[in-house]
Amino acid sequence: MLLFQVLITTLFSAPYSAFSLFYIIGLTILEYRLPTSGKAIFNFAYDRFIIFYYTNPVIRFYISTLSGSKFLSEIKHCIKYGFAFILSPPPVKNRFSDFYMVG
Repeated sequence: MLLFQVLITTLFSAPYSAFSLFYIIGLTILEYRLPTSGKAIFNFAYDRFIIFYYTNPVIRFYISTLSGSKFLSEIKHCIKYGFAFILSPPPVKNRFSDFYMVG
């Protein structure tokens, strides 16, 4: 599980780091200018990678929660109950028994 967490952390942090390095070295130090469409693509990708980067602290919680034995047993119970509820026929009730004295 630790290896999985390290892998996810690396995958979420690497693109942000690469874009930050390109911004610092290419755009600031070397004064490389992007065309308008390039700026739009760069800003769009940079914003998405920032979102991934800032969701990184939450990853440990999700991995621990979603792979825990208690969660897995509860989700299996909910799925089994849901399938039983969906696949069972609805109870039949006589609609007229409230209006007429039957029996």
